[in-house]
Amino acid sequence: MCQYIHIPQMDRRKKLGRDIKLARENRGLTQQDLADKLSIDRSEVSNYENGKVRANLYAVVEIAKALKTEFKVDGYRVGPDQLVPVQPPPPPEQLCIEFDREHTLEGASLKIKPTREGIIISGIVDRIRPA
Repeated sequence: MCQYIHIPQMDRRKKLGRDIKLARENRGLTQQDLADKLSIDRSEVSNYENGKVRANLYAVVEIAKALKTEFKVDGYRVGPDQLVPVQPPPPPEQLCIEFDREHTLEGASLKIKPTREGIIISGIVDRIRPA
């Protein structure tokens, strides 16, 4: 019997928010400092960073200018003076994994064994692809 395992992609809004926060902190700025540079309210910066509100493309460009950095958004590298498409990631692979059997994948060997406490997954990775 096959079971399909789906691992959802990271929420893009939250990832962009984390990237904005990291860039702001690396510049030694507070949320209020960034808000002042952008002429917006501090709560709007907080909402972007916490992923509550997704910054539109114009806002991301302005944030990139204020922080002198670039962000990856929906397959584009957005910087102070650029909007460049980046290489899209390869599509996710869907695997059919059977229990209590060894599976050989490209560059790895994987074994999944059910127990009373849960599932034991063990594997050997021959090589790791760069991100």
